[in-house]
Amino acid sequence: MHKSNSIQSILSLGARELKKNGISNYQKESEWLLLHILQKKSSWLILNKNKNLKDIHITNFLDLIDRRSDHIPIQLLMGKATFYGRDFLINPDVFIPRPESELIIDILKKKVFRH
Repeated sequence: MHKSNSIQSILSLGARELKKNGISNYQKESEWLLLHILQKKSSWLILNKNKNLKDIHITNFLDLIDRRSDHIPIQLLMGKATFYGRDFLINPDVFIPRPESELIIDILKKKVFRH
């Protein structure tokens, strides 16, 4: 499975698995999923890459990596998505907001406020 419980080692393992399964943003998504599990911010990750993780955190992270490797949207795995600067809760019954939708809103706002 894995040789080390360090954050750096587990992140690398997750990134390799995502890359192997065709996830293009594999490095960042590995980080986002681990931060989600740990309920920490990215600045914390930078300062703590050599710390060891608890087995439960590793198990939960690897479960999310497996599910993401099956191409389940990361927003669904994390239970939230950002749309137009706001976070929304996501579940299987909800459409995941797309960045293109924000562009449409911007275009419509320009048209409405011009008239």
